[in-house]
Amino acid sequence: MKSKFLLMMILTVLIITACGSGRIDKTIYNISESVKAEYCPDQRISIWNISVKRDRGDFIVSGETDHSTAREVFEKKVKESLPKKKITFAIKLLPDDTVGQLHFGMLKTSTAKMRSGTSIFKDITSETIMGLPLEILKEEEGCFLVRSDDGYLGWIDKDQIIQGSDSLKLLWDNSEKVVFTGVEGIVHSEPSFESDPVSDCVMGNWFIALGKSGSWTKVAYLDDRIGFIPTKQLVTADDYLARKLEPEKVIKTAKSLLGRPYLWGTASAKEMDCSGFTQTVFRNNGYILPRDANMQVNEGTEVDTSGFFKNLQPGDLLFFGHSNEKITHVGLYIGGYEFIHCSGKVRIDSFDHNAKNFSDYRKNGLRKVKRIVN
Repeated sequence: MKSKFLLMMILTVLIITACGSGRIDKTIYNISESVKAEYCPDQRISIWNISVKRDRGDFIVSGETDHSTAREVFEKKVKESLPKKKITFAIKLLPDDTVGQLHFGMLKTSTAKMRSGTSIFKDITSETIMGLPLEILKEEEGCFLVRSDDGYLGWIDKDQIIQGSDSLKLLWDNSEKVVFTGVEGIVHSEPSFESDPVSDCVMGNWFIALGKSGSWTKVAYLDDRIGFIPTKQLVTADDYLARKLEPEKVIKTAKSLLGRPYLWGTASAKEMDCSGFTQTVFRNNGYILPRDANMQVNEGTEVDTSGFFKNLQPGDLLFFGHSNEKITHVGLYIGGYEFIHCSGKVRIDSFDHNAKNFSDYRKNGLRKVKRIVN
């Protein structure tokens, strides 16, 4: 009887302990979720990965975030909510020690796919291009987790990235630069179309300018490669940054991409998805749109569509979806009831049911119009 009674007591203590631990886990989880909602609500552009494990009677909270204030607020709230519990915090702040001071990055290649994980079999989440700075957050399995200039997060093969410290960033910032304005091109090893290529280049690629050689501009990469690009395909960085959004120029850029192929997750002149298309067009006209359609819909000024086309102007962004809350596609109004967008390829469709390129599907799916171009 004594042994049976003792066993029951032990089981009771274990059950009570387990229930108490479960409540503590739940408390920490709820605090984590509230902090995440306030400081890191969108995992496409912020990191908040927290877990809890028990070591005997103690609790270890580990994980990682890129938001120092979120980490501080979380730890403070947990301590205030569980003042009598021994809790060890081991939450890494990114960039972490796998990159140390070498947290500045720049592509070696004209473009690079950003993926949801370190494997090439992971989904493409976005794309960045040469000349746009990257923040390197950590290294894992031969890849870097990076943040692109539009805030988006993803993994890139480290062989595609030039990695450096603040001194490399300072060198880049202080160099005279030029920007490629064609759709696609070649950087040649000599000022001749017959010379070997150094790399390809796409609309929006930046290079260090080293001077001119006849009708060519000598350019440098951050990894010390040297090449030549026809000067007529370039603008100075100052001129590029001084551009103003003008409807005619926005539409001209958009039409220069006609026929370019669709690929989910991409955002360059080589290939693009719907929001990658509009982001590329606006980026090359002086305005950086967020990455995805359901982000871009929060930009600009809403246009009254009660009269449907009456208030629309060329350059307006058109947002489509199943509802106002679920935006899934974006295009650009070009006037005359027509719009240009990337669906299968960059194409022009119409809202006019008498037109050959009429799209009943898109007309019925139009949810919002936003004006970025004044």
